[in-house]
Amino acid sequence: MNDRPLFTAFESGPPHAIGRLWLAFLIMPVVSALIALGVSGGSGPVAILVGILAIFVTACGALPAFISLKQRGPLRLSQALWAGAALGNVPNALFAFMSALFALAHVANGTISDHLVPVPQLLFGALNVILLGTAVGAGSAAVFWFVGIRGTDWSE
Repeated sequence: MNDRPLFTAFESGPPHAIGRLWLAFLIMPVVSALIALGVSGGSGPVAILVGILAIFVTACGALPAFISLKQRGPLRLSQALWAGAALGNVPNALFAFMSALFALAHVANGTISDHLVPVPQLLFGALNVILLGTAVGAGSAAVFWFVGIRGTDWSE
């Protein structure tokens, strides 16, 4: 059994492939911010927030996902895209969960506002956020795969 998967996960490749892989991980926040900048219509604050969140998603989600997928065999582009789309929506899911808890606390206390956002506007906003997360996650995963995985022993 491998007790230290983080440190031994990169031992099976040649040095140039390992360097490419680390480069791919390191550029993910910048790539995510640039994709968000394009998808959000040039909104700088959104791109900065996405870049900051991408640091945590890369460290806490993408790295463990890569290690897990690598242990199962070669990593296909489709696997990377699906994992990226899912990981791109993790911050949105956490925000939605925290918002739901906040709203439930107000409902329980009877302090909920009578002037809530109309349901169609709420659904349209949620769809926009999901599409942004999916585009950023899948786009970043594609760049990651082409920079760090393609043409190495880790790809098909």
